[in-house]
Order: sequence, then structure tokens, then C-alpha cells
Amino acid sequence: MQTVEREVTAADLSRAVAAARRATERCSWLWEDAYSDACLALFRAARDFDGRGTFEGYSGQRMRWAALDAVKHGLGSKGSAGQAIRTAVPLSALTEPGDAEGQAAWVLVA
Repeated sequence: MQTVEREVTAADLSRAVAAARRATERCSWLWEDAYSDACLALFRAARDFDGRGTFEGYSGQRMRWAALDAVKHGLGSKGSAGQAIRTAVPLSALTEPGDAEGQAAWVLVA
């Protein structure tokens, strides 16, 4: 099967951002990992695309899977990515506002 060379555009990178954002909705501290894995999947999709279907559909699916796998790995989950995301605790729930001499600060709660 022959591959079709495809150049990655800014619009493709915007779709990688969207895939990472959706995957990290409840666990935003994993956004960078999800985004970097989605970008890597995008470039691999551009290299491996064989011309069947649309590139947007093919690369979109590869980016979604990569972003979800990054979240799943980051949360240490062995189940599904969806289950890992549903059980994730948002970072804001781990912090509480603190006030030292009139100054607002955030303190990590263990």
C-alpha cells in the first residue's frame, strides 16, 4: 500500500490542541503530556496516511487515542481512559485558598 505525503498545517495543530483539551477536561495538569502525544500522533499520521478516507478523520482519531492514552498513563489507570478521567480529581479540588497576612495564596492540601 502506498502512502501519501501530507504536510501538517496550523489547522492540524489546532485540532491537536482540541484533542488534548477534551482528553484533559477533568485533569488539566496532564494537558502538556496529552498535547505532546497528540502532536506526535499527528506527525505519524501525516507520515503513515495512505489516502483512504480523509486525512482529517484519520489523524483526528489517532490524536484522540494518543491524548486519551497520555491521560490514562498519567493517572496510572489500567482500565479505560474514560474511567480514568471520570475518577480523576480536578487539581482545584486538591488546593484551597490560604491567606498569609492579607495576601491571597494557594496551598496544596494533602
